[in-house]
Amino acid sequence: MSHFFATCAKGLERLLVQELEALGAESCEARTSGVTVQGSLETAYRACLWSRVASRVLWPLTKVSAPDTDTLYSALKTFPWEEHFTVDKTFAVHCTALHAPISNTHFAALRVKDAVVDRFRDFVGRRPNVDPEAPDLRIAVHLQEETAQVYL
Repeated sequence: MSHFFATCAKGLERLLVQELEALGAESCEARTSGVTVQGSLETAYRACLWSRVASRVLWPLTKVSAPDTDTLYSALKTFPWEEHFTVDKTFAVHCTALHAPISNTHFAALRVKDAVVDRFRDFVGRRPNVDPEAPDLRIAVHLQEETAQVYL
């Protein structure tokens, strides 16, 4: 059983819960602007393909302490990014924040990008390229209070 997070516009969370349950999701819990879901990978694929309410379906990778951008960088530089994509793929980072001490989400996204690139450079010897327009992989980071939840 996998966990994932489906995002939606504020106010549509209850509709999204109903839609995801109809698609086979289990244990749906409405949150602000989305739904935390427990279900199979197949259910996540169905949600991506058939959901009319969800904006994105995100797979959680890790949750780290993020009281500041240096701590965020250090924590994500130790994450095994090479297990999730290769240097031949492009990526982009998008960051959101809610009641977080890190208020500049663009700078936070830049620090996450630096952590990913430095991890690859240290472990693989090369770095993946960033493509903000059409990346092969999108990394989503949500900062809340002093934590960062990282998703694909």
